[in-house]
Amino acid sequence: MTNNWRTRENDMFILSIALGVFAGGLAYWLFRFHLFLGIVVFLFVFFFVYDRTRPYHKTMMKVFPASLIDSRQVVKNVLEAKGLPYKIHAKGRFVIEDELEIQIGKFRSRYGEMEGTAISLTPKTSDSQQLIFSLRQKLDEAFRPRGL
Repeated sequence: MTNNWRTRENDMFILSIALGVFAGGLAYWLFRFHLFLGIVVFLFVFFFVYDRTRPYHKTMMKVFPASLIDSRQVVKNVLEAKGLPYKIHAKGRFVIEDELEIQIGKFRSRYGEMEGTAISLTPKTSDSQQLIFSLRQKLDEAFRPRGL
């Protein structure tokens, strides 16, 4: 059985490369084809974007086939069942004592084959891994379809 939780680290790496290539290419073209300047701009933008997105590298994400409203209620019920104190900062953003942030958003695949809700668990500290593991299990169990 696969759990389908994945990290966002590769997404952030690809974003950093894409923005770096764009900025480096633009600098290369604007400054009359100075290759060295284009490479320097690429490296600067790449490392800047990669560093700024560091909090999202360890984000765990999974898509569940449920509506947004139902998903919010399920997450709220799971947090209350575990007895975790949380604050709702916006629609679909739960923060647990500056340790963990849970974001809930709509998901639709590129060609519309699957619609659902994406749930992201973003650790705020390095000590949040046990909490993330526990919440992943509880969320998988809560979203599991109930049979007859």
